[in-house]
Amino acid sequence: RRARPGFRERRVSRRAAANMKALLQGVLELSRVGRILNPPELTPFKDVINHALSALEGPIARSSAEMVVMDNFPTILVDKLRMVQVIQNLVENALKFSGNQKPPYIEIGILHRDGEELFYVKDHGKGIKPEFKDRVFQLFCQLDPATSGTGLGLALVKKIIEHHNGRIWIESNVEEAGSTFLFSLPQTDS
Repeated sequence: RRARPGFRERRVSRRAAANMKALLQGVLELSRVGRILNPPELTPFKDVINHALSALEGPIARSSAEMVVMDNFPTILVDKLRMVQVIQNLVENALKFSGNQKPPYIEIGILHRDGEELFYVKDHGKGIKPEFKDRVFQLFCQLDPATSGTGLGLALVKKIIEHHNGRIWIESNVEEAGSTFLFSLPQTDS
């Protein structure tokens, strides 16, 4: 006769099942990016940011994060829901890897460099070592196994940006801490 699993074993099993469900949902979402897209629409980028931050209201409040959102964003031709996912994933990532910084500082803005408009999400967290700057966009990449997540968030962000004919990269300085995720969207309308 087998003994019934104890509380700890049931809790571990539930956590493993929840992790597997999140992983499967993430893989399904990633597979849909190139196939099931909403028609692109002219969207003020500030609306994209507002929707993403509204969806993250709870985690932002719990972390007491200082959110700074710049002005002068253009109207862009995008799948609005997918672009909200991009900002939401980048802000969640910044919250998750804020390190010992209390409260976390996250800035969303736009800059002009070499004749190009670049959108960015910047934090003052742990930073990313140069050898990992490309790797973080790969499927199932988790640089810190102690953190929660499936390792799909940044892969999804990259796929969405590339589907919009843009590109994404990281600028980070581990000595000064913090990372800046920059991405281009060539369909901007200033």
